[in-house]
Amino acid sequence: MMPLNTDEPLIALIDLDGTITEWMEWKPELGCFGEIKPIAKQTIQQMKEDGWEIIIYTSRHWLERDHIIAYLEANDVPVDSVICGKPLGLIYIDVGHRANWNTVRNELGYGETDCGFC
Repeated sequence: MMPLNTDEPLIALIDLDGTITEWMEWKPELGCFGEIKPIAKQTIQQMKEDGWEIIIYTSRHWLERDHIIAYLEANDVPVDSVICGKPLGLIYIDVGHRANWNTVRNELGYGETDCGFC
């Protein structure tokens, strides 16, 4: 159940680095990512089951796009699209925008989880 009452499309824009993955220092090699946060994976999977379109956005270069998709798919994180830049959507989930994943889960009506650090 989601507390959102809207006729807007269910489009979630979720930042990659530091939000879905643990933050790591930039490396010049393509395809270097932090570990997937368990709470991010669980929440995104639940959102997808509830009919959300999942769009990952990042400030990374377009050359990383295929690496990002492969990494998320290999880690069972559902994704509909990956975009470099910040597109328009109903909600943004970004380490700089939301306090933590449990805040996001509560706003979506999913409740808190003990999936690890949020």
